[in-house]
Amino acid sequence: MPRHRGLMLVALMLPTVLAAWPARNTEGAAAPQITGVWACEVTRPGSTVDRPLVFVFHSDGTMAYSSQTTVNGGPLGLPFTSRGGGNGEWQKVGPNDFAFQARENMYINGNAGGFFYVEAAERLDKQTGRLCSGTTDCPGTETKLRLTQFTFAADGSITGEVDLLPAGSRAESTCQRLTFPSLP
Repeated sequence: MPRHRGLMLVALMLPTVLAAWPARNTEGAAAPQITGVWACEVTRPGSTVDRPLVFVFHSDGTMAYSSQTTVNGGPLGLPFTSRGGGNGEWQKVGPNDFAFQARENMYINGNAGGFFYVEAAERLDKQTGRLCSGTTDCPGTETKLRLTQFTFAADGSITGEVDLLPAGSRAESTCQRLTFPSLP
């Protein structure tokens, strides 16, 4: 009988002990995070053009981006007339390092035209609050790019993709958390 009472006492006290135990995340509550909205400047090595992008990193590991750049003309003679914004997934891969993959739909006169693929390793600088990739401020990081145009069969079905960027295309990015001004 005394043993039964001891077990009952432990069973009654266990919820109280567990509730008092400090909850903690294995990453630590103060670990840097990138969830939120980021205003970014992206360049390709050899190009003087800064491309403004907005990245949105969601807490569930999904992400989206939008670009305000043209997708036609230029030295590559790209055929696209519009773009659809990129969607992908991200994850934390180190104390201050993050990785994502995304794909954006490209269009020619409102029709499916191809894909823009991005694979990036990004670093969050805790001192400046900047997120960057491929720059000297972020050693060991890179952003890989691939741009394709669809090939079509006579019936209009997509049969494949042809690469439009040189193999090994890269980009450099520097991002700050987006802040929103008060409106009058």
